[in-house]
Amino acid sequence: MRARDHSSILADMNKLRKFETPHDLLARAYFGDRAVMRRFLEGFLPTELSAALDYDSLEDSRETFLTPGLKKSMGDLVFRCRSREGHEGSVYILFEHKSHPDHFCAVQVLRYMALIWEDALKAPGKKVLPFIIPIVFYHGREHWTGKPLRRLFPEETPFAAYIPDFALLLYDLSKVPEETLKAGLTDNAMLLLLKALQDDLPARKIAEAFHLLASAASGRDVAETIRLFFTYLEQARPDITPDDIEQEMAALPQGDTSMQTFMERFSEMAFERGMMVGEAKGKAEGIAEGEARGEARGEARGEARGEATATRRLIVALLGQRFDVAPVTLSARLKEITDIDALAMLAAAILKVESLEAFEALADKALEGGRTNN
Repeated sequence: MRARDHSSILADMNKLRKFETPHDLLARAYFGDRAVMRRFLEGFLPTELSAALDYDSLEDSRETFLTPGLKKSMGDLVFRCRSREGHEGSVYILFEHKSHPDHFCAVQVLRYMALIWEDALKAPGKKVLPFIIPIVFYHGREHWTGKPLRRLFPEETPFAAYIPDFALLLYDLSKVPEETLKAGLTDNAMLLLLKALQDDLPARKIAEAFHLLASAASGRDVAETIRLFFTYLEQARPDITPDDIEQEMAALPQGDTSMQTFMERFSEMAFERGMMVGEAKGKAEGIAEGEARGEARGEARGEARGEATATRRLIVALLGQRFDVAPVTLSARLKEITDIDALAMLAAAILKVESLEAFEALADKALEGGRTNN
């Protein structure tokens, strides 16, 4: 994936709030990348079908071929490519994602296919229709219940010949062995993280996935994947926090320097999320409390909470850089320190203390002082 700056990450967060579900944005942001979609298709499509496609011509048709009106009506992603020599006609890849079972998914897909064909007929002199390969990507925990269109009708009927039918390719992430995803770890990083959410202990599984990524993945693409995953996680699974993942990672073997470096980068990314999420939550809480108890006092209190969260993230990131270790064991103690001035003092002290132990002593002192004041 292309590297993105902090403003684009924040823009993703804002987009998430406009959609009914955050799963939409994840599908568009991740699989909307041409290189990601190409790798997915090459690994998933049947060999004969894949061999008939000219992947070099693959492009997002929502931006180039579909009319504005159709783009508003369509579901997730539509790619277009040419067929290889010896095969006639252009081919559309209709990619529909689902996070929950949809018994009548085939009806929705048929509607999208018809819309693409109607759109294609608007081209002057059009005599033939393009081929469409419909794919459903399912990453939910429950058993997939969708059925082919023909099986949605009564079986014994004299009207069977009048039922439209087509092949619908299903990628059910729950059916993909974890070892298969690990075998192509760099390309499958997002799939491995999404599969971790299906586990009964998701934070632990995510931590284990990060542990694997630390040693096996090239940094830039994986870092962007993790940032996008955090954006998705915040909206789709707010019950799983970066702190939960950090604590699980702390329990895993730290290994060589690659793991330590990854932990530092994780802390930095967690800090970035804390800054953005803390600021947004602080402002929201401030407004909510302001309406109930007085705008000035409520906003100040909410912003203080956001500032405290961001300062804790900053402390974790600075400690990782200062002492070349992953200071995740301090997270629980830092959470108990709510005084902004005390947290600011700890952040400033990082550059002055001689050792991590000396900093821990300061943190314990600040924590004890807070308990005494309370």
